[in-house]
Amino acid sequence: MLSLPSWRLGRLRTPTRSPGTGSSRATGSSRATGSSLPTGSSRPTDPGRAAPDPSASAVDRRGPDPDGAAGGRTAGAADLARWAMQAAPALVFVALAMLRLAPVWSSPTTRTQCGCGDTAFTMWYLGWTQFALAHGISPLYTDWMFHPSGINTLWNVSLPLPGVLLAPLTDRWGVVLSYNVLIVVAFAGTALSAYLVLRRWAPWRPAAFAGGLLYGFSPYMIGQGLGHAHMVLLLLVPVLLLLLDEILVRQAWPPWISGPLLGVAAVAQLFVAEEVLASAALIGLLGAVAVAALLPRAVRPRLPRAAAGLGLAAATGLLLGALPLLHQLTGPQRLTGTVNSPDRYRADLLSWVVPSRLVQFAPEWSLRTSDHFVGNVAENGSYLGVPLLIVAAGVTVLLWRRRPMVRWAAVMLLVAMVLACGPALRVDGRETGLTLPLRWLEHLPLLESVVSVRLASYAVLFCALLLALGMDELHARPEAGPHLGRVLRRRPGGAVWAVAVALSALLPLLPAQYRYVDEDAGIPLWYRSAAVEQRVPEGSVLVTVPVASPTNAAPMVWQAAADYRFKVPFGYSLHPGPDGRGQFGPYPSRFEGLLARIRRGPQPRTNAEDISRMRAELLGWGVRTIVVNTETNANVPQQVDLLTRVVGRPPARDFGAWVWYDVDPATLGRLLIVPPP
Repeated sequence: MLSLPSWRLGRLRTPTRSPGTGSSRATGSSRATGSSLPTGSSRPTDPGRAAPDPSASAVDRRGPDPDGAAGGRTAGAADLARWAMQAAPALVFVALAMLRLAPVWSSPTTRTQCGCGDTAFTMWYLGWTQFALAHGISPLYTDWMFHPSGINTLWNVSLPLPGVLLAPLTDRWGVVLSYNVLIVVAFAGTALSAYLVLRRWAPWRPAAFAGGLLYGFSPYMIGQGLGHAHMVLLLLVPVLLLLLDEILVRQAWPPWISGPLLGVAAVAQLFVAEEVLASAALIGLLGAVAVAALLPRAVRPRLPRAAAGLGLAAATGLLLGALPLLHQLTGPQRLTGTVNSPDRYRADLLSWVVPSRLVQFAPEWSLRTSDHFVGNVAENGSYLGVPLLIVAAGVTVLLWRRRPMVRWAAVMLLVAMVLACGPALRVDGRETGLTLPLRWLEHLPLLESVVSVRLASYAVLFCALLLALGMDELHARPEAGPHLGRVLRRRPGGAVWAVAVALSALLPLLPAQYRYVDEDAGIPLWYRSAAVEQRVPEGSVLVTVPVASPTNAAPMVWQAAADYRFKVPFGYSLHPGPDGRGQFGPYPSRFEGLLARIRRGPQPRTNAEDISRMRAELLGWGVRTIVVNTETNANVPQQVDLLTRVVGRPPARDFGAWVWYDVDPATLGRLLIVPPP
């Protein structure tokens, strides 16, 4: 009796009857492809000999071993070699990821990329999650920043899941080490995840390794790794692809397993980066449409199981994510309107092929061209390079008919590239007026705040898939049937050809620098001293000078270093502005404005009204302590003079800072206003 067709996205097999037997076999390659069907053996069995007992050991079948010790050593060496082969990709990825932060490992608790900007933002949230869990506080809302109104943390890239997983490190060694470890996990974990998933369709380890290397260390990753930790934590994206393939195509697992697994993975991604989840959902939906369009007859009988799996995934996702999403959308300090705009940062048509400052081999003319592209260096990581695109095109042309997965990956590569170009096409930094498909999708929920150019990460993933499939096919045995190796006449050998193809595609993507620039986190001595615990009431409000803001986020790291002993009325995070739309910086205040002008110079003239307004603001915030930092500040004497007139008394000099302890805002309004000298 003929077996049912065994079809999957990676391979399409039609059963044929073996001549002279009653069994059926699958045509095409018999190599491992992730299929669960056994291939069996074609060797005839001698009817005159008893079949060997499968339960017997190798020693039982061949008799006593005259040199058992030597055999044991040989077996141990073989096991060690197999273990090394399996662990090698992970070790290489971890080594490359640690190399990105090479200098910080001499002092990983104090040195990092930068104790400022988006890095400080990420550190603050890593510390906040650990602090909230340790004190039984909900990590989804906090007034430890922008006190007293606070922030809804889910509207920010608060990384709650990484924060939970890194909480023991944060508690023991601080946020700087946790951030450094997070970056290593992001690069190495993303590459390793892609490597493991790609082996479903490209079983040859070097092929999957090349794909993982491309996905984990592409120009996109190098650029986003300059500060956007949430956009390099892409470990779950290949897993989501794998589970979608399992539900829609392969269907080797029952829906009640694959569906909930997809739901759990989606919720986990929600607690890593909501923007990545939204873009992955878009790519997944378009990918499902592509499968149905490319292979309609193969998909149709799979629809019932696919619907069951997706339904269970949705139910699991809603069960686990409903309450956090409800808090985000209806809880305190929720936002209205968009956070970002797909128009803001988008890939230029030339950015796919013109090297930028992120890669090693970038001639001067290409740098002049890439400097015209929209966005900063971090958001200019869409470069794939002509060699990689030629390899992807070659694999597509040569394997289009034979490998359905190649067809799907090629279509999705084009889809991702078009989406990353945003709502309208730009060429060499100039608008063309040509509307692109994202214009019709940008108003959908969550997609309205997606940064277009970041969709280039999916283009990298599909290029990695095509590269791995091509290398795997080059390595295929000659007896496996028509394949790419025969097209190239298999000289000097499939493996050599595969490595050559990988090198030609990947070498142009070498980063401009093998490591990021590092520096000391710059935490002032006072915030690391015993004075914080001894003189600052727990949970009271403290003002740092300079204050935390989008242009100077370093004080957020200072607060984390002080173990969140105090709350602050300033910060750098998304919170609702006067119109309910999101803003990153603090609300305007006379206090911050005057001190910032003093720090920048020239010195502003202050009057009684300024002093009264500053005292009223201190009262509104409930400030108990004011700290003027002297280590990373300017015009400190002028700032101290102004604050002395506001508080009504001079500060104490403590651990290198000027500090006003035990401020009573309620009494400030009754003090006389001392005119400036």
